[in-house]
Amino acid sequence: MNFAKNHKIITFIAIIAVLYNVLWAFNYFSFKKLKGEYTKGQNVYYLNEKDYALTYKSPSYPYLDGNYAVINKDSSIRLIVWPPNLLKWEYRYIVYIHDKKSENEHIFYVDRDMNYLDTNDTGEEQAKKIKAILHRNKEELKMLLSILEDKYN
Repeated sequence: MNFAKNHKIITFIAIIAVLYNVLWAFNYFSFKKLKGEYTKGQNVYYLNEKDYALTYKSPSYPYLDGNYAVINKDSSIRLIVWPPNLLKWEYRYIVYIHDKKSENEHIFYVDRDMNYLDTNDTGEEQAKKIKAILHRNKEELKMLLSILEDKYN
């Protein structure tokens, strides 16, 4: 009886493992590569252009997330986009802005229209600062997103 119980548990775990691997492989092979001649780095593919750089990272086992990034020419603004996958069904956007005046780096989530998304852990004063920084850089962020979308489609 003990052998039969252990056998069922091991079989159940094996089935779950096989199913997860099949789902991961489906997710991996459906991850869209960006258009262009990319160089393979250690964990990412990258393409340096005159005014920007593009990178993408396919999902690496056992994770389902891959991402795309575009960086302006002086590396002061980075936009990273996580496309939908099997568990997360919408795009997610994160912005890194290096403020040259204060030498601070601001990291925050935005929506597709580059509007700030408060993650509830930001104080009201800090949120106002982030919105002001975002407002100053919104046009460049939209341009970077446009470049990324052009390479994606």
